Amino acid sequence: MNPPAFEKIHDYLDHWALESPGREAVVMDSNRLTYAQLASDVEAQAERLWALGVRPGDRVAVLSPPCPEFFVTLLAVVSLGAIFQGLSPKSSKRELTYQIEDAEPVVLVALRDEANAQLASEVAGSVPVRSGPDLKAVPATGRHRTVVRLASAAVVGATPAVLVYTSGTTGDPKGAVLPHRGFTTCCAVQARRWLIAEGMRMPCVEPINHVAAIGDASISMLVGGGTTVYQEQFEADSLLALMAEEEIDIWYTDPAVLGLCSRSPRWGEAQLERLTRICWSGGRASLPLVRELDERVGLRGTSWGMTETVGSLTYTDDAASDEVLAATIGRFDDGYSGRVVDEEGIEARPGGVGELQVRGLHLLTSYWRRPEATAEAFTADGWFRTGDLVMPWDDGNLELVGRRSEMIRSGGESIYPREVEQAMEEHPAVAAAALVSQPDEIWGEVGHAFVLSDGRPVEAEELREFLRERLARFKVPKEFTFVAELPLLASGKVDRRGLRAVGADVETR
Repeated sequence: MNPPAFEKIHDYLDHWALESPGREAVVMDSNRLTYAQLASDVEAQAERLWALGVRPGDRVAVLSPPCPEFFVTLLAVVSLGAIFQGLSPKSSKRELTYQIEDAEPVVLVALRDEANAQLASEVAGSVPVRSGPDLKAVPATGRHRTVVRLASAAVVGATPAVLVYTSGTTGDPKGAVLPHRGFTTCCAVQARRWLIAEGMRMPCVEPINHVAAIGDASISMLVGGGTTVYQEQFEADSLLALMAEEEIDIWYTDPAVLGLCSRSPRWGEAQLERLTRICWSGGRASLPLVRELDERVGLRGTSWGMTETVGSLTYTDDAASDEVLAATIGRFDDGYSGRVVDEEGIEARPGGVGELQVRGLHLLTSYWRRPEATAEAFTADGWFRTGDLVMPWDDGNLELVGRRSEMIRSGGESIYPREVEQAMEEHPAVAAAALVSQPDEIWGEVGHAFVLSDGRPVEAEELREFLRERLARFKVPKEFTFVAELPLLASGKVDRRGLRAVGADVETR
């Protein structure tokens, strides 16, 4: 579909409330809001926030699982020209305290239940806390309606809308300031690439401190005039049941969720016939999983983006082969500018490796109160350094081989973790794998593989022999650790720093 083009996030709410007022916009169990109801609730919430003293440029922190109330509050915040900061109840108290102290919100709103309100009070410090009932008790009588609408009209595409903290795999998380035009641009492209028509329905189980819940699910469906169906937390069987109960049309998630669902006992009986597409981002799906999705649904797709790019910038073609879907992140959409350059700034040729760099007005405007980090993130001519290393293919598809910070230098040779992981995942007994560096007296660094089995027995030596047939000898991991699960960050990516920290304490074989 080709959605209308607007500059501000809340312009899409106004549009669909006028064009399709009776269509469901957000859903969770019995809480079902049409576009007309959503627009009314957002205006009332904006008036309450204004009455509490929220003004343009202020940060409003919201501690909540994914749910309709979260999205109502997000839209209310950004419509005022204020900045939304999502906090997940799944985060540790240390993480929450750090993010609150760094962002300095003017209020912390806790939604859904008393446990969240209690958690908010424990981590808020001097920041005022309001629970959902507390906020609703603030009158929305229309007394502030005129000034709220004036504030909304003053918002432009460059206005900061959302503050998202990065995963922090190499240090303390940084707050990425994301503008309205980042979401309206990227979500419109996503709707054009993946939505067949307006009014489609997508589930959202991702935490609200992640751009996937904010943009890829909630705002993308708003842009496309669709329905976001929320689930408080991921559980494979209930998510599969939701597909039929809510007549889900499109399933966008990360490969870890897809892998867990495909191993559920209910996978075979799950009613996925209505799905027009399954798509993923945030990592790569194994070739066996891609083939399984092809058999169950047919139309699949993967993309690449990161917090700082706001949304996905690369996409695979609809006719992409299983091998392309498993190994690459596709090509740049025509609406974006990207390049792949080596350490000397020379464009990488097919078969070579370079850093993926992007530019455009849709990107983050800055790292929150970190001018040095912001300056370091961009080249002198305005390209954003993503830190992702890719290898261009002859056909233009890009193969993600790892993060610059994750690259292993062993005896002067470069080892890209994802290349090794993909080779391991080709073994029929390996469900997933992660490679991290391990100090070595002779080689400086070597690879340490953490392996998640699919239930079938496999030994380290068997894997070594399997990999020697597929990789150069120096790329074969020195150590193998077999684990019951791979630790994940809130973003769904493997926690490599955590694996390196516990590697010495885990029994290897």
